[in-house]
Amino acid sequence: MKKIIAASVVSASLLGGVLVPAAQAAQTTTPVVPTTVDAQKVTPQKYTTTKGAEQALEVALKNIGKPFKDGGTSPKGFDASGLVNYAFKQGAKLDIPRSVATQFKAGVAVKDQKWKKGDVVFFDLTGKKAPSFVGLYDGKGQVVAATTKGVKLFSITTGYWKDKVFAVKRFVK
Repeated sequence: MKKIIAASVVSASLLGGVLVPAAQAAQTTTPVVPTTVDAQKVTPQKYTTTKGAEQALEVALKNIGKPFKDGGTSPKGFDASGLVNYAFKQGAKLDIPRSVATQFKAGVAVKDQKWKKGDVVFFDLTGKKAPSFVGLYDGKGQVVAATTKGVKLFSITTGYWKDKVFAVKRFVK
C-alpha cells in the first residue's frame, strides 16, 4: 500500500495574509510533525538525529550539474523541492513532503547559527514573506539546490542569496 506524508499542524496563524505555522509566526521552534498515513493507521515521523540529513546532503551534492526540470524529481531533471525530496528519500530513507509549501510546514525550525549539514534552507524569492525556493545546507555557508540553471552549490553568506533566506528546518530520522 502506498504511503503518503501529511502534515499535522500543531496550530496556525495568519501572518501578512499567508497562513503559516504558529511556531513561525511566534518565532519559536515548536515543530509541525509530519505523519505517515496509510488506510489502517497514522504514525508520527520522528526527526531526532542528523545522520540522515548528512546522507541526504551527500545525495544532493552528487547531483550537482544535473538539469532543471519543472516538477522534476529525478537525476533526469529536478526542481528545487524535487531535489530535496529525492535527496532525503535516497540518502536518509525518509519520505518528506514534495512541494516547497508542504516541506516548509514540516520538520523542526532551526535557530540562527545552529544550522547543521543537511538542514533544509527555505528562501523567499518573491518578497511575499513566504518560502518559494528550497535547498540543502552544506555546513559551510553554502546551499545545494536545483536552480533554473541546474543543480548548483552556491554561497548564502554573500550576494543575491544572503538576504533571501526565510527559514531553516531540520528533517532527520
